[in-house]
Amino acid sequence: MSNYIRECQTGILADVVLGNPKAECCGSGICHIHIGPHTLDSSACKGVSLLAFIRMDEIHSRLLIHFLAERIDEQCIKQHFIDNSLVLVEDFDLPELVTNRLNSTGQLLTIKQGVYPLLDDGVFCTISVRLDFRQQQTEVGLVA
Repeated sequence: MSNYIRECQTGILADVVLGNPKAECCGSGICHIHIGPHTLDSSACKGVSLLAFIRMDEIHSRLLIHFLAERIDEQCIKQHFIDNSLVLVEDFDLPELVTNRLNSTGQLLTIKQGVYPLLDDGVFCTISVRLDFRQQQTEVGLVA
């Protein structure tokens, strides 16, 4: 178990805000993922903010989100996890800063919509989400 814990902790420490961004961050979904200092407009966002280690599973091209189990209470489970699963009704584009820290390919990452079971091992509550890789858009200047 100690190797597993160390492996989880190799991820980037992030603040994951749960909730559907189209419903003032209520219900199931991911509203924001932040790394580093940030401010959250609490008047507009009703989501629950949880610390997590996030890391790539390169073999399966998935993102692992390891929430600290001690931070997830029964109310959070009822509010944001339907049948112990995180339900994303639409794709979630990871912020560029997060994408750049997770991979060095220059590709942006999108978490695909779907139902993702929450696996609780007593230390971490983990979800493994499917990713879509897309190229960064570059601005093309017009030539007169």
